[in-house]
Amino acid sequence: MKGESGPAEAQSAEDAIHILGGQLHKLIPVTLPGVEEERYLIVIAKTAATPDRFPRRVGIPAKRPLPN
Repeated sequence: MKGESGPAEAQSAEDAIHILGGQLHKLIPVTLPGVEEERYLIVIAKTAATPDRFPRRVGIPAKRPLPN
């Protein structure tokens, strides 16, 4: 679940999602009682196997993040 910036975050993460074997399937707007801002569920379909080089060792993601 993401906040109001969910669609933008999902779009910017599409390259990383693809690298890890996924595909953005859909964004579902969610309204929570007592919360004015809209939330989003981001649904990702697994379309391919995750490459063998993942998961990466500790510290590597910070040094070499996936494209976004």
